[in-house]
Amino acid sequence: MADLTPNQINDRSTRIQQAREFLQENPTEKALTAARIYNLPPSTLNSSISRVSSGIHGGQNKILQEHHIAALHAFIRSLIAYGIQPTHHLVYNSICHLKRIQDPNFKAPSIAWFYKWWQGSGLHRIKSKPLAVVRLTAQSEQDVKRWFREYRTTLRQYGIRRRNIVNFDEAGFRVGCAKGQWILVSLDILEVSLF
Repeated sequence: MADLTPNQINDRSTRIQQAREFLQENPTEKALTAARIYNLPPSTLNSSISRVSSGIHGGQNKILQEHHIAALHAFIRSLIAYGIQPTHHLVYNSICHLKRIQDPNFKAPSIAWFYKWWQGSGLHRIKSKPLAVVRLTAQSEQDVKRWFREYRTTLRQYGIRRRNIVNFDEAGFRVGCAKGQWILVSLDILEVSLF
């Protein structure tokens, strides 16, 4: 074994390399022995040995492929088209369900993985704007004209005079209307109004 400087002794990659060389020079020794000699967790040394022998170097924890991501983007657009809010929870559960259909033994990814994934997957987070059904339907010219006819009829019927009419902001008066939620959408979608 070559003489090592103090920095090299503390360098984990150097210790892994030295442990692998030790095992090559001593084929009857077990990886556990080399891990103890070089102060390494046995799993770290075993992973290093299996990577070298298989030629695999990372990237095996990719859960979704490109066609999965494209399907999720299409799914999110369809949810919005049907007035369903694609919340973080809904998108995460969709990923888990998609993978479980392919592999019943699939172990759900962590929430930390999900938050890191969506930030690099062409999605961004926006707050949906709830739109009352009344406002949605009141956007036709005929509905507005009919409303004012009925309004004038009501004023005459009850003898209400103009000086008794007060105009005020409706903030705080929307009962039964859900608040906006943080949702995940494709980068080209900048605003979503749901009812």
